[in-house]
Amino acid sequence: MTETRRLFLSLAAALLIPLLAGCDGFPKDIAGTMQNVKERGVLHAGIVADGPAEGEERALAERVAQATGVKAEFEVGSDEVLLRRLEDGDIDLVLGEFAKASPWKKRVAFTAPAEAKSPSAHEPVLRAAVRPGENRWLMFVQKTLRQKA
Repeated sequence: MTETRRLFLSLAAALLIPLLAGCDGFPKDIAGTMQNVKERGVLHAGIVADGPAEGEERALAERVAQATGVKAEFEVGSDEVLLRRLEDGDIDLVLGEFAKASPWKKRVAFTAPAEAKSPSAHEPVLRAAVRPGENRWLMFVQKTLRQKA
């Protein structure tokens, strides 16, 4: 190996190592939802009351809480009220039946359906909503919802 090539590789390694170390923790949560839930020891979950799967929604919220190592507290209400409280950061996630084409999709981040299926854009299916920008939290919730109990 030539001296120039060795110098180039050393310089490249010196530059890349700090960059790779900075990648720890990706994806990130802008507001730190996952960390806040863990520090608080409580998952504040909204359950949409008008959905026929309210028991299933509670079970999924319990599964997310258990996977996070915290207890779950529930607030039951309409999707409109709960999604506004989610936007304001008062609750950590909302579980209910939402269509992919929901008018809320520009204001909150929805998981894929809790069950592996491909509904039409206007068919409401059970899924969770989190605050936008909470990418680590969204991925964690999505993965937990899709795991079999």
